[in-house]
Amino acid sequence: MDEFTEGVKGDNTEEIYKGLHGIRQIVSRPEDAPLDLLYEYRILPTVSNLLDDKFQEYPKIQFEAAWILTNLAGGQPKDTDYCVTSLNAIERFITLLGRTAPRDPNQTELYENLRDQVC
Repeated sequence: MDEFTEGVKGDNTEEIYKGLHGIRQIVSRPEDAPLDLLYEYRILPTVSNLLDDKFQEYPKIQFEAAWILTNLAGGQPKDTDYCVTSLNAIERFITLLGRTAPRDPNQTELYENLRDQVC
């Protein structure tokens, strides 16, 4: 988890993606997902910020970030509340869904997958 969180907090988009992907795999367990690790590593504000406009040209990053947040929102009521009130996840998802497809035609399918995931 240390390696993944360091990657997410960096500036290299490939490392951010790898870190998010690793974190998502850890917290996507069907039973007993270790969501407490997200709080312990203080990574959630960073993950939620990756849904903002600054990263709209990186749908792979936003897909992984959205998946992590939806896993969190599906946790205990305190997790859902944290997503909604502290991370502004609903507003971020609405903004994300209102965007047009990326300018890069190679990323259109990735963006459509991201929208499907959020919906």
